[in-house]
Amino acid sequence: MRQGALEYVMRPSLRLREYIEAAKLAQQRAHSEQNPHAKQILQEIERSYYRLVEIEKWMGNQQSYNRPLAHFGMFNGR
Repeated sequence: MRQGALEYVMRPSLRLREYIEAAKLAQQRAHSEQNPHAKQILQEIERSYYRLVEIEKWMGNQQSYNRPLAHFGMFNGR
C-alpha cells in the first residue's frame, strides 16, 4: 500500500468527519421532527451523507490501485 493510502486509512479525512457529523445532525433533527414529510426528507439527507462517507472510503481505497492513463501509453502522441 502506498504511503498516501496508508495515511488515508489511518487518519480519516476532514471531509469524511464532516459528512459523518452532518449525518448525525440530520438523524437528530429527524428524530425530533413532528412533520412526517420533513422527517422523511431529513432521513434521506442522513442516508445521503452516509453514502458520501462510503464513496470517500472507496475513493481512498482506489488511490492505491489507480495509475495515470499515461502509464498505459494512452497518451503517447499517436
